[in-house]
Parts: sequence; C-alpha cells; structure tokens
Amino acid sequence: MKKPKQKMTQKEMLNIIDGLMLEVSQIKMLAYNTDTLVTEYITFKKEQGDFKMYLQSKFEPNDKDNEEIKEK
Repeated sequence: MKKPKQKMTQKEMLNIIDGLMLEVSQIKMLAYNTDTLVTEYITFKKEQGDFKMYLQSKFEPNDKDNEEIKEK
C-alpha cells in the first residue's frame, strides 16, 4: 500500500517562498543595473542614434505570428 504524501509544514513553505522572493529581487536588481549601465554607456559614447538604428535592424518585431488561438 502506498503511503500518502506528507504535506509541507507552514514553516517549510515560508522558507521556500522567502528563497524565491530573494531570487526574484536579485534578478530585478540585475536587470535594473544592466539597464542603467547600458544607458550610461550610450550617453557616454553619444552614439544614441546609431545604436537605436542598430537595435531596430537587429531585433525587428515579428508580427507574422498573428493566428488566433482556437478555443477547445
């Protein structure tokens, strides 16, 4: 006979949630710092127009995938 799965205690769940919150906040700070660094570099180099044109040509929006999802 199979044993039923043991449920987590509230303390264990809170520890997991705290760990996830810490990781999410670290990722948010990393994204913010990276954005700030890129902005400062572009301002420092004063090549804003060329850089924006490069990004637009490299990362063109893909609007070809516009099929509607069929409801089941």
